Amino acid sequence: MAEQRFWKARENFHPWHTRMRFIGIDSETDHLPVGKVREHWAADALEAKDAEITIAEERWKARFRDVCERIAEPSSVDRDE
Repeated sequence: MAEQRFWKARENFHPWHTRMRFIGIDSETDHLPVGKVREHWAADALEAKDAEITIAEERWKARFRDVCERIAEPSSVDRDE
């Protein structure tokens, strides 16, 4: 019975899928200036990159939140057995 609960819980959490989602977001946004590095960018370049950041946030926000919620969900596996 415990083994069945383990596999059922595992079906609900996809570690490979989760990692790939984070890797995909990072890959598509790693060229965007965030944090202290922005101090070294020209204002007109930042304006263009800010537009890209807005598009990326709109594109990835729901998917990113979904993955975070999956990670935060308590496991249905009974650890006492």
